[in-house]
Amino acid sequence: MVHEQVIDPLHTHLTRLVAAYTGCDANDTRMILHTHALLGEVLAFRLGKETILLRTGWPQFDEEKAELIYQTVTCHIDLILHGLTQRESGLMKKTCRYRTGNRSDRRCDCQWNLVVSKSAGRWADAIR
Repeated sequence: MVHEQVIDPLHTHLTRLVAAYTGCDANDTRMILHTHALLGEVLAFRLGKETILLRTGWPQFDEEKAELIYQTVTCHIDLILHGLTQRESGLMKKTCRYRTGNRSDRRCDCQWNLVVSKSAGRWADAIR
C-alpha cells in the first residue's frame, strides 16, 4: 500500500524529471535505475546517519553540517545529471567497465560533469 500510494508515484515523477532533464526516455529501464541511484544519494545520509557522525566526529547534524551535506549531495546529483545529459547528446562517449573475476564484459554507460538542478536541492533537503 505504501509503495502504491507514496513510493511509486514519487519514483515515477522523479524518473520523469531526470528523463526530461537529460533528454532520455522516462520509460527506459536505465532512467529508472539512474533515478533510484540518485535517491540513494539522499538515503545514504538519512539511513547511514550514525556512520557519518562517527566517521566525521560530529556529535549531531546541526545547520552547518546539514548545509555541507546538502552541498555535497547537490554536487553529486548535478554531476550525474549533467553527465547523463552529455552522454545522451553525444558529447561524451565513455563507458565504464565492471570486472567480474577475470572478465570485464559487463558495461555501464556513465558520465560525470557539472550542472545545476532544482530537483537535487529538494532531494538533499530530505536529510535535514
